[in-house]
Amino acid sequence: MVIRYRCCCLAIVLFSSLAVPVVQGQERKVTCIEATALAEIKQRSGELKAVNRQVWELAEVGLEERRSSQLLMNKLKASGFQVRAGLSGMPTAFVASYGSGKPVIGILAEYDALPGMSQQVAPARKAVAEGQPGHACGHSGLAAGSLGAALAIKQAMEKHQLKGTLRLYGTPAEETVIGKIYMTLDNVTIQSITKLHTTFKIYLFFLFFLTLLHGHQLMLLQFFHYLQYLSF
Repeated sequence: MVIRYRCCCLAIVLFSSLAVPVVQGQERKVTCIEATALAEIKQRSGELKAVNRQVWELAEVGLEERRSSQLLMNKLKASGFQVRAGLSGMPTAFVASYGSGKPVIGILAEYDALPGMSQQVAPARKAVAEGQPGHACGHSGLAAGSLGAALAIKQAMEKHQLKGTLRLYGTPAEETVIGKIYMTLDNVTIQSITKLHTTFKIYLFFLFFLTLLHGHQLMLLQFFHYLQYLSF
């Protein structure tokens, strides 16, 4: 049972280590598997920063993220993932898979921009082109971070011969709250899924409504993920 869920635990630990700063005096010893994943991220640091910048500059709105999604798919294919595009009738939705069998764990990537939020790389509000889209919600960083996590976990699975299936889901149109919903209703089934994001209450309650209506595990996991970061 411990071996069976090692990949799932690795994904959770990796995302937690990236998202939560270590409190001084509470550090723990990193396992050899985690060390492999973290070393892969360090090695790919420049590449991931470049992906962040490219998606930032492309700034494509929901369901039009053709170049952004293609960029991620190309990186994943080059690293040995099997990629299937056009999920749930959305041309910019995809899933990239590595490994086989259980557990099946997933990582969500987002890459859509917001209309009218064009922004230069600057600390003050300054558009590149007035009225054009921009990444005001930071999805360029989410795209690069999710890609890095997938590549790192894949490297750890490969090096340490871990069983299971790893999937990165390219989920378009997060800003209009439709991409993940359509993919879920289209019978996307996995045992564990994780993501990083700032959140907002409207999306949370819409997600909870669909969870109650359809009872999908993906929706329920995402709902509780968001719930822990909100104070009502």
